[in-house]
Amino acid sequence: MRVLYGAHLHLPFSADILRCLADEHTVHLFTTERQLSYLDLKDWRSIIPQSVTAFIERDLPDNTQLSSGFYVRAIRSLRRAIREFKPNVLHLQESFDARRVLSWQLCLRNINCPLVLTVHDPTPHQGEMIQSWSKRHRLQSALRSRATRIVTTAEANKHRLLSLHQGLQPEKIGVVQHHVLEYYRRFVPADAVQRDANLLFFGRMIDYKGIDVLADAWPIVRKRNAAATLTIAGSGPSLDAHASRFANDERVKILNERVSNEVAARLLKESTAVLLPYKGATQSGVIAAAIAFGRACVASGVGGISETFKDGATALLIPPNDPEALAEAALKILEDFALRRSIEAAVEELGFGALSPATLSRQLVDEYKVAMGSSRPRPE
Repeated sequence: MRVLYGAHLHLPFSADILRCLADEHTVHLFTTERQLSYLDLKDWRSIIPQSVTAFIERDLPDNTQLSSGFYVRAIRSLRRAIREFKPNVLHLQESFDARRVLSWQLCLRNINCPLVLTVHDPTPHQGEMIQSWSKRHRLQSALRSRATRIVTTAEANKHRLLSLHQGLQPEKIGVVQHHVLEYYRRFVPADAVQRDANLLFFGRMIDYKGIDVLADAWPIVRKRNAAATLTIAGSGPSLDAHASRFANDERVKILNERVSNEVAARLLKESTAVLLPYKGATQSGVIAAAIAFGRACVASGVGGISETFKDGATALLIPPNDPEALAEAALKILEDFALRRSIEAAVEELGFGALSPATLSRQLVDEYKVAMGSSRPRPE
């Protein structure tokens, strides 16, 4: 099978899937320098194999606005790739960039190639600082309608898509869960080992992550467990707004920065458990990274998270916006060693089994085959 894969967003999500796809299929990748920088701009080929042909758009140094010429060149490049590579399927990771979405619409005019569109977030997250949903909703709706098949990471996302787009048929949407982010393991420093009573809150710091809930829960944990420590790592407006609530606490370490892969891998390896008091969620890359390290999670049972985890077996699930529940669950993970070890073992089994990139890439290929069967034969 020939797969033309566009990861102009979500390349870290795609990296392990691309590696697995390339084991059995011919894969061409379209991505950008900025996306490669989220992996390892100098050594990304250690993650994405040489067998994946890569077309890289030059969008560094970081710019908030790229020129119209950039998108015109992108249209021409993608059309040329479709014409010359003759893919059996074009797979795009949905973008938040309205001009990118428009460029895809223009590119795909009069091209009869099955399009698989991965929709990570049917609507923006709470607090997401991106282009107004009202400005890009019509463009994204048109692309979702144009897609031969939509793939999303949770049944909850599928239901949300159906409620947003009345003309969308349920049989057009497939669910392939968020796979474990295995590539993080290659960044682990040799001296990193799991520490006792070390809680981690990690990722982009925007409203839906629930740092305000953590700020209310932490004093309870701190008072009742004298050994507990907390690491907060990431950047964003929510951390800026709530950092003062953790000020002058010698048991809290804050890294208010975009965390490198090396630092993230160390933090995950050294953590006892990962806290995710999300107020809403489609899925979670932080969970996918935590599973890669066999870490127990305390997470809100919202969106796709409740489809990934079974409460008490592979994580402890709590209601959203409930600091007391977060504190009690965190204390339970820290103090019940047998429970934590049981969860860690179950999480490792998930990571090497049902949620492994190898398993889920095969499910993705099945979605490709459905799309190919649903599309009219394209002329050679």
